[in-house]
Amino acid sequence: MRSEGRRQPVVRQGSLRSTHHHSRTAPTADCSVHNEFWPSAHRPRCCCSPDDSYCRVVTPTHRTSPTLEVVDLRIVNRLEAGPTWTLTGVSFRVYPQEVVALTGPPNPGLSALLSCLAGIVEADGGTVRVGGEVLSRRSTVERSLIRTATIGTVGRIDELVDDLTVLQNAEQSQRIAGVADPVLVALLISELGLTECVDAVPDMLTRSETVRAAVLVALAKRPQLLLADDPTAEADTSTSMMIARLLRRTSSTGVAGVLVTRDPALLAIADREISVAVSRTGP
Repeated sequence: MRSEGRRQPVVRQGSLRSTHHHSRTAPTADCSVHNEFWPSAHRPRCCCSPDDSYCRVVTPTHRTSPTLEVVDLRIVNRLEAGPTWTLTGVSFRVYPQEVVALTGPPNPGLSALLSCLAGIVEADGGTVRVGGEVLSRRSTVERSLIRTATIGTVGRIDELVDDLTVLQNAEQSQRIAGVADPVLVALLISELGLTECVDAVPDMLTRSETVRAAVLVALAKRPQLLLADDPTAEADTSTSMMIARLLRRTSSTGVAGVLVTRDPALLAIADREISVAVSRTGP
């Protein structure tokens, strides 16, 4: 049975508000996924369903280094003939096996933040570290190499190649990242319900299939960090639940996840919610 969660009082931290989710019930025995990933001395406590289809992990973050570290980030997102959105003093860490949801009123600032975390664009100030490696103040090529090796992206910053099929996109994602795991690709295709469209190019996919294909490509490379920008914005309820369950299970293998979302299905699987304050100037 899925463990229920409750929200603790919000803690203010600069321009961020962090809400922690904790289990109400005592953790059950560790599930097979966690047994496989963690040494017994450092294994997290978890509350899982009997078949491991849903995992709520209490991660021993004091024993691990953060996968993502953001320090005093400043982003000025200027829109042509429009307002300017500014984020200042953004600082947080995300650890292995942790899923963090970034929330706030709909605005381009949150998408700009994820683009900076992915190394697609450079922030106006502050530092981003992924896997202990500094991503900030690096050349475009260097940021691209780090992103290719360690970061999976979904949503508005997805990386589907238009002239490749769904299967070819997944295989290319692995090849570029130096991963060779056709079994993982096959499992993800099955779990995401993409079996009937593996030979289709992106233009032939429905919106729901496109969302699931983007998740496939992002997870096929076994990233250390997954960044998802409102990945279920145009997905139906069943697709949202499917993606939420998959992301939760994937995090249990060590992946750190950062989601920009207001989808209740994704918020339900987040270990923490961070409310990001974004200021607006101009028309």
